[in-house]
Amino acid sequence: ANQWNLIDALVVLMSLLGLFVRGTKVFRSLRTIRLVSRNENVKQVVTSLAKAIPALGTVCIVLAFIWLVFGVLGVQIFMGRFWQCE
Repeated sequence: ANQWNLIDALVVLMSLLGLFVRGTKVFRSLRTIRLVSRNENVKQVVTSLAKAIPALGTVCIVLAFIWLVFGVLGVQIFMGRFWQCE
């Protein structure tokens, strides 16, 4: 819960900064993070998604390897067959 308080404080500080500095309208989009920190169900979903990111990285590495294998097989099987128009 302490991390959510830090995120909430950061969003409030950026909003206050946006009141005084003109070029910080981008920080207004951070206000949606405050909504996440206030709703327990949404907070649980965001936390679960953040914990799933390392596992998704592993899945992406495996899929890239499979893509590489099929790419090499495709080149070996079809080499020289599509180099001219008929």
